[in-house]
Amino acid sequence: MVSRFLLTLILSIALVNSSCGPLSDGASGLSQNQFESSKYYFSSVKKVAVEVIYEQGADPYIGMTQTPYNRIPYWQILEENLRALYQGRTLQPQFVVPKDLTQMRQITKQNKTEWTDQEIYDLSETVRLNHSSSEQAHFLVLFLNGYYKSSAGVQPKTLGVSIGGTSVIAMFKQVIEASSSAIASSTDKYVEQSTLVHEMGHALGLVNNGLPMVNGHDDLQHTTHCSNPNCVMYWENSGSQALSAFINKINQTGSVVMFDSACLNDARNFMVQ
Repeated sequence: MVSRFLLTLILSIALVNSSCGPLSDGASGLSQNQFESSKYYFSSVKKVAVEVIYEQGADPYIGMTQTPYNRIPYWQILEENLRALYQGRTLQPQFVVPKDLTQMRQITKQNKTEWTDQEIYDLSETVRLNHSSSEQAHFLVLFLNGYYKSSAGVQPKTLGVSIGGTSVIAMFKQVIEASSSAIASSTDKYVEQSTLVHEMGHALGLVNNGLPMVNGHDDLQHTTHCSNPNCVMYWENSGSQALSAFINKINQTGSVVMFDSACLNDARNFMVQ
């Protein structure tokens, strides 16, 4: 196990400059699927499924966590955080999250060095197997080579993006790999999972992004993000403070839930109008 001091040092150096992608504010207009919204995700959906597709050379990390508590697949972190958002709600959906590459799908290299929202969405429509309906929420996670390109230009520090108004998330493998140190081989796996949880939070409606807030906790300078630096929905979600706190929490309690109580309350108390 990596010592807390060494882990904090690694994260402070490697992750402080990493950033979140564009906001999932439902305004992109790329998707015409009316069921891709918090209204359905938290009312009629009986199944929440995550489909993972990766470019050759951009393989997602797999394996088991290394903690003093129960060892679980790294991808169980995403599933447990999804479960936490629905805890206590009347409707408890089935969760389907792949845990191994055999449950994910590889596609050939796309030979691109940069990706716009439109290009990511266009690719998703050619490769995905399922779309959301009133009773099933299907999210697609694409692991890509290259970098995200926003309206401001190429973003070499963006780890992942949730394409606004869609069920599509893109993960940029080169940035993830560069965000951690070889000294701590498991750190990059937590970076990947924390980014996934963060972008899934956006896709589901956090923060004040389809799921109304129970109590104000949004960051007014970084919209759709949490003001709590120890919550995964903080704008610098992969920064040293949040991720270090999360890994310490796993080591101390075994809990892998990365959302704070304010974000969990928004999801658990959401009432469809």
